[in-house]
Amino acid sequence: MKSLYEVEEYIKEITDFSKSLDKEFLCGKNIAISGTTGLICSYLIDSLLIDETFDIKIIALVLTLEDGKSRFRKYVNDKRLVFVVANIVNPIHIDGAVDYVIHGASYTDPKGYAEHPIDTMLINFNGVKNMLDLAVEKKSTKLLFMSTCEIYGEADIDSIPEDYTGNSTQWMFAVVITKAKGLARLFVFVIRKKKESLLLFQGLVDVLALR
Repeated sequence: MKSLYEVEEYIKEITDFSKSLDKEFLCGKNIAISGTTGLICSYLIDSLLIDETFDIKIIALVLTLEDGKSRFRKYVNDKRLVFVVANIVNPIHIDGAVDYVIHGASYTDPKGYAEHPIDTMLINFNGVKNMLDLAVEKKSTKLLFMSTCEIYGEADIDSIPEDYTGNSTQWMFAVVITKAKGLARLFVFVIRKKKESLLLFQGLVDVLALR
């Protein structure tokens, strides 16, 4: 099977995107990322590493080393990419400094969260807490939690404000991701109120989808 890195269009796309990024504030920084083999985070990592002159260290949390090396085969020998085998449902241990934390792990496809509803909830509930604990422990500057527009259910308005409570009335496997992401997002907001020293910000997957 052809690697993404052998697809000329993909290399051009991430190269162009990398050039368009305002990423200088990440220069010389260490970033811990969950969900690294998923669509969004893998694209982000590729876009940051494609510029060989860009000084950054990405700590990629992976379930298995084989998963990480298979997805990022282009960067296996790149010292800017370090794999840490971890299940974010459990406490996370990383040696050294971590300046930024990105929690992007979750089942996001209907088949995935329908077949793994409990894992989907734990990855979001426990995952966001463990990534937040890591950020606090490392005195990280920011934590980015990738939420989703799914938390609003079937929205009955076109433009969704932050205080919109949603329109999800069902209780089935189909809304596991809605409830899981919604509660994890609420957790982040509550923590932000309790720990003013830790700067947190939110991202909706539909906004951050780099396609």
